Amino acid sequence: MPKALLIAPSPEGLVAKKTRKFHRRFPPLSLLIIASMLQKAGWEADVSDLNANHQISPKQVTDQAGDADMVV
Repeated sequence: MPKALLIAPSPEGLVAKKTRKFHRRFPPLSLLIIASMLQKAGWEADVSDLNANHQISPKQVTDQAGDADMVV
């Protein structure tokens, strides 16, 4: 079964420096929808939300991506 890894980027750059307002912080609904569609098509899909998990390192993301056939 092919594997896909869908990554929501980290929160860096989400806060405007001048106004100190958040640009946005929503769950990665689009990635979850894509993951669901991939699963229905026979893929194993994982979503890595770097907004929710601030403790994951770039190395860990790279390791996760190494197993995947597709990374988005």
